[in-house]
Amino acid sequence: GQMIESEPTVDMRITLTKLQMDRLDRAVEVLAARGKNPGLNEVLVQAVENLLRRRDALEKAARTQKIAERRTREQPEPAAPAQPKHAAERPAFLSTSTAPAQPEKRTPVPSLVRHQVWLRDHGQRTWQHPDGKRCGECKMVELDHLVMVCRGGAHEVNNLTLRCRFHNQMRAEILLGRDYMNRRPLAAI
Repeated sequence: GQMIESEPTVDMRITLTKLQMDRLDRAVEVLAARGKNPGLNEVLVQAVENLLRRRDALEKAARTQKIAERRTREQPEPAAPAQPKHAAERPAFLSTSTAPAQPEKRTPVPSLVRHQVWLRDHGQRTWQHPDGKRCGECKMVELDHLVMVCRGGAHEVNNLTLRCRFHNQMRAEILLGRDYMNRRPLAAI
């Protein structure tokens, strides 16, 4: 027979509470109900795969793009794209004033726009250090408005980028001042 090279492995040791172990045992039972007799490693791998499918912004964006491409192929005449709002139609808190406004409530970035930014930036942070190297942080990656919402910035692909929370916050402190940042809720920026 042909010898198949296996993937390198990593040994791992974890400590679980009794409740956590009970949940892991239940997961084994759930997977076993599908005709499998999984080991704990299979359960953990399946759990991680499910988590990434549901929560990884880059995977969601890729899935959304595939769905949109399939719909485009299925529909001979695509619907006209929605027209961007004109400045006069924007809410008052989206003024172009240089002073931060006091927004009533911030609307979330539309999922289609969020997905496009994640795909464009390949899930990578775009902050560059003075030596030209990109930020290497992999955790707490979030959208950042190039022109802040409080200064009239819109939820548009060309006004958004990916940054780690530290660099997003640091940029806001540079532009708005630390005193202002300490007084404002994060969602208002």
